[in-house]
Amino acid sequence: MVASELPTDQVPGLPADDRGRQDALQRVATHTALLRACVAAVESRRATAVREAVQLGATWADVGSALGVTAQAAHKRFGRGPSGDPSGERPDDGRQSSRQLASIGLDRLVMVRLGRIGELTQRSTAAAVQLPHGLRRTDLRVIRALDDAESTVAELSHRCAVDKAGISRSVQTLVERGLIQRAAVDGGPTTRYRLTAGGSALVDELAPLAAARQFAVLGDLPEEAVNLVLDALIGNLEGLGRAEDAHRSRT
Repeated sequence: MVASELPTDQVPGLPADDRGRQDALQRVATHTALLRACVAAVESRRATAVREAVQLGATWADVGSALGVTAQAAHKRFGRGPSGDPSGERPDDGRQSSRQLASIGLDRLVMVRLGRIGELTQRSTAAAVQLPHGLRRTDLRVIRALDDAESTVAELSHRCAVDKAGISRSVQTLVERGLIQRAAVDGGPTTRYRLTAGGSALVDELAPLAAARQFAVLGDLPEEAVNLVLDALIGNLEGLGRAEDAHRSRT
């Protein structure tokens, strides 16, 4: 690692004032990049929402009212191209071509880095949460899901992105440990599950740990902006998965 790549507090001979200034400037650059990403994500999601509204029968007057502009302004902005651009082409939003992506190296690709984030998150979660409480990864996902609402095995499978067999094994384990139980049903044929008092107590115990870990990971990054970017990435990945599933079903 060369000196220019070291954190400023590790660069030899750099005065304390200079280190503080460089750190502040680095934060400015980080927040600026994040702001640009958030603006692009919001614009893309808004354009998608407008297209969906129009496809479902909304008039440009309706769209304009939702946007806070006139019908004419709404149509001019969103009505003529895939992203509202009159030329019918997407504007330059900073996206890189495949050639540019290849030139920066695979380890810098977003998909690769997301995978790395997943690996680091799983390793940290296993050490801090799963092992001390004797939980498997799927167990923890089920507990988190049931903290929101009662669910069936099928619903848990969808929400946790785990096959039904894996969910069923986890449900059986958590029932035996007294952390979840069958919920009362009104004669329905499908069993629903909910947290027991012990399961709720475990969630309450883990909540401060989760908050502390989030604070450590985010640092001084704004939570809402990070979540906005993550929401956009998750939506895009889910769309990619649906497209790939549809392609496989046709072949």
